[in-house]
Amino acid sequence: MIMEEEKGYRRLTPLQSVGLRHCGYVIKVQEVVKDSSGKVDHLRVSCEPATESNKPKAFIHWVAQPIKCEIRNYERLFKHECPEDPAVVPGGFVTDINPNSLSISLGMADISVKNAKVYTKFQFERTGFYSVDPDSSPDFLVFNKTVGLKEDKGKN
Repeated sequence: MIMEEEKGYRRLTPLQSVGLRHCGYVIKVQEVVKDSSGKVDHLRVSCEPATESNKPKAFIHWVAQPIKCEIRNYERLFKHECPEDPAVVPGGFVTDINPNSLSISLGMADISVKNAKVYTKFQFERTGFYSVDPDSSPDFLVFNKTVGLKEDKGKN
C-alpha cells in the first residue's frame, strides 16, 4: 500500500494538496520527476493563496534556508515508574536503566537560529522544548530536549 492510500494520511501527494504552515499558501503536485533509476528526484508543484474553497486538511512545515544540526532527544531514564522498589525491580535501579533514553539524530533548522548562544531555548513545534548545547560550534548547532510535549500514556 502506498502512503496516500492509508486512511487518514494527510501529507502532500499527487492526490491531495497541503498548506504551507504560517504562509497562507496551498501547494499541489503537478509532476513527480524521477531519476534514471526510478527514484523520486523532485516534485513540480503549483502554489496558490489559501481560500475557503481550497482550504487544506493538513499543513507541512517549510524551511526555506535550512542548516544542519544535531538533535538529542532524552526520554525516561528508567523503564519503570518506581525503579527503586524491589517488588517492581528485583535487581535494583541500575538494572532498570532504559537503553533508549538518549537518541541522537541529524536535523534541519531555519538559518535564523544559526547564531544562537549556548542555553538559548526554542520550541520545536509538535515535539518539545530544546536548548542549545555547549557542544555546539559556530558551524554546527546541537540541541538538547529539555521538556517533551505531553503524550497520552496509552500511546505506544
